[in-house]
Amino acid sequence: MDEQASPTGASQPEATAAPSGPTLELPEATKNALGKQRVALRSAMDDLEASLARPVAGGLDWLTRVSAAQQRLRVALQQHIEVHEGADSFHAQVVSEQPGLAARVQKLQREHVRASAQCEELAALIAAAQPDDYGQIRQTGGDLLILLAQHRQRGADLVWESANLDLGGGD
Repeated sequence: MDEQASPTGASQPEATAAPSGPTLELPEATKNALGKQRVALRSAMDDLEASLARPVAGGLDWLTRVSAAQQRLRVALQQHIEVHEGADSFHAQVVSEQPGLAARVQKLQREHVRASAQCEELAALIAAAQPDDYGQIRQTGGDLLILLAQHRQRGADLVWESANLDLGGGD
């Protein structure tokens, strides 16, 4: 994807054009599953972000909220991976019917591994947390959220380019 400078001088990806080749014909059940998990993942991400942003003055209350949000995100991420990587999944269909997109699918799957590992790292930090660790928990959680936001963008691009389907932002 080409990048262009924004009015602020920051580099931004150029808008993705409509697919030029044949598009996947996704069953309604697959479309619904993709959309549902997209919303669930975004909601869990929002929950973690809000929990991390709360004042830590509450100490244990803050940590309890962050832990619950991390656990919700872990479940949503696992469901996301299942929808995308199963034998009859969207990714399997893309690789089978549009092999030119296989490298992009592989990149997304590597990101699944990385995001899962970061989610587990966050869980371990929370489980062993002392008040001095709260800054590291925020940093690790923030890094995970950035990875997932970028992953969702790349995933939406793949869905659009392979199936000419806009799942929306899940907002």
